[in-house]
Amino acid sequence: MFNFTKIFGVAGAVMVFTGLAYGQAAVSCNTATVSVDQGNVIVRAEGQAEQVSNVTFTCNNTGAAVANLTVTDNVSAAITSKALGTTGYTEAVLVAGGVPVSQGQLNGTNQLTFAVSLATGLTTFTVTNVRVNASATTGTITEMLSGITSSASGPAVITPITTAPVSVGTPLPGLTNVKLVTSSVPTNLVLCTAYTPAQQTGAMSLSFTEGFGDAFKSAGTAGTNGVLASNFTGNTESGFVPAGAFPTAGAAAANVANSGTKVKVTFANVPAGVTLYVPLSVPSGQGTLTLVASETSSTPATAATGLPLVGTVALTGGAGTAVYEYSTATLATSISTSESFTIPVTFSVAANTVPLNATGFTAAVSLAPVNAAPGTTIPSFVAGTAPAVTGPTFAPCSTTLLFPYAVNTFGYDTGMAISNTSTGAGATPQSGTCTLNFYGTGAPASGSAVTASIASGTTYAQSVSNLAPGFQGYVIATCQFQYAHGFAFISSGLGSSAGIAEGYLALVVPSRTAGTGTETLSQ
Repeated sequence: MFNFTKIFGVAGAVMVFTGLAYGQAAVSCNTATVSVDQGNVIVRAEGQAEQVSNVTFTCNNTGAAVANLTVTDNVSAAITSKALGTTGYTEAVLVAGGVPVSQGQLNGTNQLTFAVSLATGLTTFTVTNVRVNASATTGTITEMLSGITSSASGPAVITPITTAPVSVGTPLPGLTNVKLVTSSVPTNLVLCTAYTPAQQTGAMSLSFTEGFGDAFKSAGTAGTNGVLASNFTGNTESGFVPAGAFPTAGAAAANVANSGTKVKVTFANVPAGVTLYVPLSVPSGQGTLTLVASETSSTPATAATGLPLVGTVALTGGAGTAVYEYSTATLATSISTSESFTIPVTFSVAANTVPLNATGFTAAVSLAPVNAAPGTTIPSFVAGTAPAVTGPTFAPCSTTLLFPYAVNTFGYDTGMAISNTSTGAGATPQSGTCTLNFYGTGAPASGSAVTASIASGTTYAQSVSNLAPGFQGYVIATCQFQYAHGFAFISSGLGSSAGIAEGYLALVVPSRTAGTGTETLSQ
């Protein structure tokens, strides 16, 4: 019995052996079993070129003649082993004694055939480098060995073997738990302030975990993958790489993977004027993600100008990607542990650059490369299904002032002054208008009283008699700059012995969420 422990559900696989021998030969093959390798194999549900477990079987030729066998491997998942040559040959090979003796030829989408000459005596074979499109598969995967028959044209006898279908696994995702580290998202970003990466611990941090211990794989090389099953023990994207050329088609090392597992962060809705930065290297404690040039390149990304530890995310129309490639120097730990990574994202932006009312930018994480051609590129994945997370937003630079009482009736008038104190307040100097909204008797239309732009370090002054003749009530001034402060002066009969006057400071109304009950006022 054999067991592909897999991330995807597949129907069944059938291996059929047919034989043709000349002279006296009698051949029998035992029931195939899954190779021990690295235990049961789990594949990634997002994967389009996933290695399934090696299958081993032994055949005994008790005759004096060589038996010519055709081994047929039917897999219910679409086979995506790397294509080598133009006649359907693939990287899948039948190995005996650690040496490839036959190369799998793809027939349709679910069948491989191997032609091999079986010498007298016992021979143990291993089918390896079979890849499947796990992303297009659902249900339980089973496999069985049956249909071993003799050829009518020759005396070879191959003992029929039958076995019941064996359930072999449950799907698991290769990338899980994608989330935003909320403690790292600043909530006080304002449009009128410039920001640089040096000022930030992170505009946002993305955290994610591999779905199982060996979901993230190094690329592998001809040197590291030259021994059968080394792709499993070494946890590599490359399969078994024969020492020389393939038996029928394909040069030496033709099936080495294009890269290790990659992780892609896709940014969207980045406001105009914002530049994003991500680390050049992100360690987990077992493995490392290295920022690379693209999904199709393993060239390390270059550092941003003046920022040696981060790279710049190339943005077009507010969208861009950052791609990382996985590698590890602590193989045993990385296989046994589901690794977690956190990528801090920082940014730079000049003051008064982000458009008013811009929403937060988003980031989505998936395995990569996405939708590379299965059968050609190793590895290849479908786009992830994890929801995008949203980064920080930029609040307008504004101050709201409350003048609790203003009057222009019964001989009284109110003088109102608003000072722009952003100069000298430890902030970038700002300027902007103030909209005065009157509430009470004789109030003009809302928003009809708007000041000219008030420069930083200057004061606007006007009387209610000019702004709203005959008014009595309160006034709320909304200024498009920070650090606005106000003063009101109510007077009557100035210059006479009966004249009176009283002044007060306007109250600063802090921002608050609609519907919340508590309001704290300050001067």
